[in-house]
Order: sequence, then C-alpha cells, then structure tokens
Amino acid sequence: MNPSDPLPYEEALSRILSAISPRAVCQVPCGDAAGRVAAEDVPALLDLPPFANSSMDGYACIAADTAAATPNHPVCLRIVGESAAGHAQSAVVASGQAMAISTGAAMPPGADAVVMVEETRPCADPAFVEILSPITPGQYVRSAGEDVQKGAIVIDAGTLLRPGAIALIAASGHARVRVHGTPRVALIATGSELAMPGEKLATAQIYDSNSLMLASLVREAGAVCGPQIRSTDDIQSLRSVIEGTTLQKADMIVTTGGVSVGQHDYVKQLVSETGEIDFWRVAIRPGKPFAFGRIAGRPIFGLPGNPASAFVTFELFVRPALRRMAGHADCVRPTIGATLTETVEHEPGRKSYVRAHSEWVDGRLHTRSAGLQASHRFRSLAAANSLLIIPEDRSRIVSGETVSVLLLGPE
Repeated sequence: MNPSDPLPYEEALSRILSAISPRAVCQVPCGDAAGRVAAEDVPALLDLPPFANSSMDGYACIAADTAAATPNHPVCLRIVGESAAGHAQSAVVASGQAMAISTGAAMPPGADAVVMVEETRPCADPAFVEILSPITPGQYVRSAGEDVQKGAIVIDAGTLLRPGAIALIAASGHARVRVHGTPRVALIATGSELAMPGEKLATAQIYDSNSLMLASLVREAGAVCGPQIRSTDDIQSLRSVIEGTTLQKADMIVTTGGVSVGQHDYVKQLVSETGEIDFWRVAIRPGKPFAFGRIAGRPIFGLPGNPASAFVTFELFVRPALRRMAGHADCVRPTIGATLTETVEHEPGRKSYVRAHSEWVDGRLHTRSAGLQASHRFRSLAAANSLLIIPEDRSRIVSGETVSVLLLGPE
C-alpha cells in the first residue's frame, strides 16, 4: 500500500486501539462508582444470602409435620416464638412446633420450610396456628450462598458498573471498588466562520453545531467533556489553543475542521510539527479526511468539519478509543444483521456508513436510509438511530437483502 493511500477502516481502528491505554486505576466508594469500569475482578467477601432466611411472611416449621394438612383438616402447630428481620434467633423448632417469621428473617434451627401466612389461620387457642396445606422441605427458604458463594468473582474486570452491579458489589461486602479513571476530552472547533448558537451571525458565519454534538457524544460514551474551545483558521491561534490550556486539562484532544488539504487546514501540519501523526486519511465515506496522532503524549483526533463526517468518525474511532481509555473490555459496537427495506445505490471504492433508521418488526431488524446522505445534511443525521454499512465493492444493495448495521445511542 502506498503510504499516502487512505487506510482501510479495520487497520485505522487497530492502530488507534493499540496506541491507547486505560487510564490510571483509583479506588472510589461504591456509591460513586456508577458508570465507571471495574479495574479488577471483585470477589464476594461473604455468602449471598449470608444466612438461610424466609422469602415470605408466615411460619417456619418442619415440612413433614404439614403432610396431612387440608383446609377441612388443618394441622395445628404450637407457636414457639418469632423470628424478625435483623434479629438473631437461637430457639429451636421441634416437631409439632412453628415459629412466626418475617420476610428476610433468619430461619430458626430445626425448621426446614416456611408456610406462608395466607395458608394459615388462627386457632381458638392463640398459642397454636392452623396449617391449611402441605409444604415441602426448602419451600420459601432462601438458602445461604444460593445466589453467590464466598470467594466467587461477582464482577469481572472491564465490567461497566451499572446500578445492579453496584448493588451486587455492596451486598458482597465491599465499601469501595477499584475502577479506571474517566477520560477527560478537550474539544476544539476550528473555523473563522463559526459562531456560538444564540449569537448574531455575521456575514458568511454559521453556528458551531459540531462542538455541541461532540460534547453530547463524549458524555454518551461515558467520558467527561473538558474544555470546549473555538479556534480561527490560523495556525498560531490553533497552536495557542492546544498548547495554552488544552494539554493541561485533557487526556484526549478532538478537533473538528481544518484536517483536509485546503490552504487554511492546519490541524495536520500543527500535529506534525509539535507531535506525531500516525495517519490522516481513511477509506470510508463520509470521513475520509481524518487524522490521528499524539501531542505531548496525548492522543489527538482530527475530525472533518462537516457534521455527518464528524459524527461518523467519532462513532467509528473516537468512541472506541474512549472506551479503551476508560477500561472497557469491549470497545467497538457490535454489528447486527438487518433486512434492507429499500434499494440503495452506492459508489464503490470506499466502505460507506449510511445514516439509517432501523426498527424491530416481528423480531427482525429492518433498516432504511434516514434521508439524503451529503455530509453537510443535518436532517438525516437527526433522524438516524443506526449506521448501515455498505462494503467498498458494492454498487447497489437491493431491498430485501441482509445488511450489517451499527445501532447508535447509549448501551
């Protein structure tokens, strides 16, 4: 391959991920770990449940004592006490006896089952209870360790800690958990034509939509959005922005615009002068002008200025890099098979990522173009919930064919 040729998507992604390392590990309280990634396996420090307990309000007893119970001929058992949640119980249940028990309370010694309160009724003598139906050993009993046994790994390294995982870690006895640091991303929008939404546009100006879009994508990827800065189409301005504050406040730099071959495109030149460029063109559509390199040891991604191109290249390259940096085991969105519901024409030569709308119909994913695909178009970008992948050697995909799509949005 000629060094100046655009890289295939797979090679470009491989180069990026091989250059990215997870952030440093830190230990945080479990309550602060949601959305972070476990940096190591988490073992259970105790059995779950830690002791045998009741899953119902009712009476703990010996199941064999209830074998003949019916509503017309109930079995009467003597009540020998109560086991309440949070209170230790040492009294032993013997044959012919029962102990009142609350949900979550410890099973008393001797008892091997629980009859729920709905299957009982009071006796004339309050010291006894009538059992109306038979039960089997273990009924309504949560055995010690039936969910998790002490020493078992409850969370694998690389797991995203969602609320359920936090509950499991805490229940397993951990007050704190070791996690990877959250990447902080600096966004730099280049272009003398850019103005902030809400400002009055001067002649030939446009609003900076890329910064807001990319900030949303950064947060959606689980990272922190750091400085958001605009630079004019001037290499000194861009150098000042990067060297002045950005490098002090970010683990990754993402720029938009100024990455092609125009006379005012300075991103590639600046990265080459002050750091190193790994590559700067990718054989995809949209998003061919895309740069990846390093400045002061930090990865820098130069995204195209057109909004669709910026969106697609972020999804394909920046998001996986952020996930690798955050310690995720899986960095790349999986592809899913879908039925194409319209014929799509395609210019061969580059793999295309078509903004698409996909939906499940009768258990099968169906997909179609979200609209006009020019890289400056916003409507199809807003309507897309997926990317339809068209191989570089195809000139047409016919309605009804099975295609590959990437579903977008949070996990």
